[in-house]
Amino acid sequence: MNIGNLINLFETQLNNKDYDAASQTLKQLESLSVDEITAKLLTAQLYDCTDRTTEAEHLFRQVLKSSAPSSQISKARQGLKTIQDREQNRRKASIALEMTDPQNQDEGLLLLFP
Repeated sequence: MNIGNLINLFETQLNNKDYDAASQTLKQLESLSVDEITAKLLTAQLYDCTDRTTEAEHLFRQVLKSSAPSSQISKARQGLKTIQDREQNRRKASIALEMTDPQNQDEGLLLLFP
């Protein structure tokens, strides 16, 4: 199997949430000497899907700092945006939950300093 087919298989496995198989495919890709930037992107995608967002974010940022082709830079940016959007949605949901909690209905004071 060539590298392109393995990358497609890897992406299919991620979409199907078959993370163990995706990990094995990633190991195959690394043994075929896939370029370092592609390996980092694929590893970051796997980490993102398996709730290892800190590691995924670190790898995406490494790709952004590299002299990678624009298509790979674009994928890294999209990966970071996905992580940031998910975190922002989690915060909004947490705030909404706190605001609807009857125990949090006490009066309060908000101080804003310049």
